[in-house]
Amino acid sequence: MITDNGKEFTTHWESKNHDFEKLLTELKIQHRLTNVRHPWTNGACERLNCTILEEFHQVAFRSKIYTSVEKLNQDLQCFLVFYNTKRTHHGKRTKGKPPIQLFQAPKAA
Repeated sequence: MITDNGKEFTTHWESKNHDFEKLLTELKIQHRLTNVRHPWTNGACERLNCTILEEFHQVAFRSKIYTSVEKLNQDLQCFLVFYNTKRTHHGKRTKGKPPIQLFQAPKAA
């Protein structure tokens, strides 16, 4: 698994005494870190973060007042369903299709 250098993922201590590190060790998953100041190492994740900011958060906070994190999360989950099933993507793999189509078998003619 590759993650950035955030405190939620690692301690940067040789002991690796961090809950996330312990879980990865338990599951026998190798943990690698992106290079400092090199966000393109994890470009797809960075692009998704920008899309969520631009297409969900900025729009949602202009049009609605949230009274709880739960309500914000409900709307985010709806956006992610839209993002994965309806919104077209123009990346190398998706070629103008929603991501879910990469995982669905072609329909028989």
